[in-house]
Amino acid sequence: MKWKRIALALGIVGVLGGATAALAAANGHHGRNFQKMISARVNHVLDEIDATPEQRQAINQVKDDAVAKLQQKRQQHANEHAYWMKVLTADQVDVNALNAAADQRAQDMAATAKEIIIPALVKVHDALTPAQRQKLAGMVKSHQQGGFGGPEQ
Repeated sequence: MKWKRIALALGIVGVLGGATAALAAANGHHGRNFQKMISARVNHVLDEIDATPEQRQAINQVKDDAVAKLQQKRQQHANEHAYWMKVLTADQVDVNALNAAADQRAQDMAATAKEIIIPALVKVHDALTPAQRQKLAGMVKSHQQGGFGGPEQ
């Protein structure tokens, strides 16, 4: 039973993770195209699980909210590239500063998961029926054996 919950969570996170990956690629797509790409992917999944119009509306709202919040996070981290280039070109490397920056980034990632991804996952979970969640988990499993990068459980 526990592995089924993990697989389901990975499936839902996969849908949202796809949105996140597309968001990361948005820099080259200037916003509109990447949003269309995310919407197309989410709508494809909703087609596959036979989502009702109400479920589509609820899940697309979750997607829109999550993408907007992730876009804000992306903008907040826009200066990171300049920071790493400064470190790379410095005469000496301050390992303590790098470790502190890495720790801060890890905390930011954890906060993003807790504040954006997990609440979105809960809303998507609650919008779907058990049968739809199972179908979604099956789609994820068949798409990428072993889930998202890990060994099959």
